[in-house]
Amino acid sequence: MIKKLVRAVGIITLFACTLPIAAQDIKDAKDTKDSQVRVRYSDLIKEYQKDMSWQKIWGKHTRYMNIGYVNQSLTRKENGGGTWRSDVGFYYGFGRTYYLHKKPIAGMIKFGIDWTFCDMNFAKYEDTFGFFNGDAEDMGYGDYYYEEGHLPSSPELNGSVEMKKMQQYEFSTQIGPSVTINPVSYLKAGLYFRVAPSYSLLTVQDSHGSDLLHSYGTFFTFGGSVAYKAISIGIEGRWGNTKYNNIDLGNLEEEESWNENTSMGDMLRGENDKTKWKTGSMRFYISIRL
Repeated sequence: MIKKLVRAVGIITLFACTLPIAAQDIKDAKDTKDSQVRVRYSDLIKEYQKDMSWQKIWGKHTRYMNIGYVNQSLTRKENGGGTWRSDVGFYYGFGRTYYLHKKPIAGMIKFGIDWTFCDMNFAKYEDTFGFFNGDAEDMGYGDYYYEEGHLPSSPELNGSVEMKKMQQYEFSTQIGPSVTINPVSYLKAGLYFRVAPSYSLLTVQDSHGSDLLHSYGTFFTFGGSVAYKAISIGIEGRWGNTKYNNIDLGNLEEEESWNENTSMGDMLRGENDKTKWKTGSMRFYISIRL
């Protein structure tokens, strides 16, 4: 009986001694688990806040609408060349940037594809060479009138040359890669390169009449911009080659030459051979990003 009593007292004493230790272990385990939960919860909050911040910076303003000033040149690539420089020019375009990945690299860099759905470019020149309608050739200058600047004085004209008004229009879509960097806050800087399949029209007007020429051309654009939220400014170079062909308006103006057998293709081909030209422009623009 006494042995059983001593054994029971020993067990109770041992349990009493180990209970605080076990309770402390349970408490420590619970505290560790709670701490891990708090850390994980804190990490989730930080990740959510970062995603929301990136969404505000990168999720908005992917569409753009550009309005700009154009400084443009038109160069004939055959028979001695010659360059016309624009008096005035402007352009309008709109499109969208499609980013290739959701999260920015290093928290600040994104690569994308820019697609300018529509780009309309206009430039106006004065034909100081007298190239169109053959005036310079009639004066006997030959290829000399392709010298850049102006025609030399002519005894027959007493130094005067009639200036012809030239207007050049291009309609294109553009697509190409871009890279955008977000160094701080909502400030972003980007570079891009785009290929621009284009349709070009060239009109020439003087007191004797008008010429209308047209061509397809593959143009290229390289530029960069700096943006803060919805407003950005940028600069880009644009260049490409065309082979203008005359549109024979006489088929429309003279009833006797216009009949059911005359096709639109005949009118667009006209009577003149195609001539090679190079267009180069510098464009400065303001962009609204939506």
